[in-house]
Amino acid sequence: MPAVSRSKKHRARSSSGEMLNLTSMMDMFTIILVFLLKSYSATGKLISIPEGYTLPESIAEEVPVLAVNISVDDEYIMEDDALRIKVDQCRTGYGPPYIIAPLQQVLLEKAAKQKLVVEKLGKPFEGEVNIIGDKDIDLDLLIKVMGTCGQSQFGKIKLLVSQSQSQ
Repeated sequence: MPAVSRSKKHRARSSSGEMLNLTSMMDMFTIILVFLLKSYSATGKLISIPEGYTLPESIAEEVPVLAVNISVDDEYIMEDDALRIKVDQCRTGYGPPYIIAPLQQVLLEKAAKQKLVVEKLGKPFEGEVNIIGDKDIDLDLLIKVMGTCGQSQFGKIKLLVSQSQSQ
């Protein structure tokens, strides 16, 4: 009976402990990845306020939601940071007095695209819009923008404000 050398026994013992099971490691990394993705999700959406805007102050505590953003100041109306119409043009009377036709056209196209996306996901179309309005805009203009949103299938309107500290 041949004797097994001491070095062969040592090599056999040490090499079996170094073997890694790939399946277990993949499971572990998958669990860590799912945990990190779930904990990374933040509440609300970070919305960039255009330069030069001063938002009205409020004590409201609701967080902005992911929605179409419409920025309104005394010169321009923008949808998702793209220039859509000059305010001077909407004062000259497009259609009914509370509708801004170029903005309505853009919003109807946006609604059609969003409906296709949420239909594929199996969710209902919410029709949410955030209006980012400078605090010095005319109430008349704000009413026209809100009326246009409502007539363009975006009935859930949220006005963005900055939160004041006093209650």
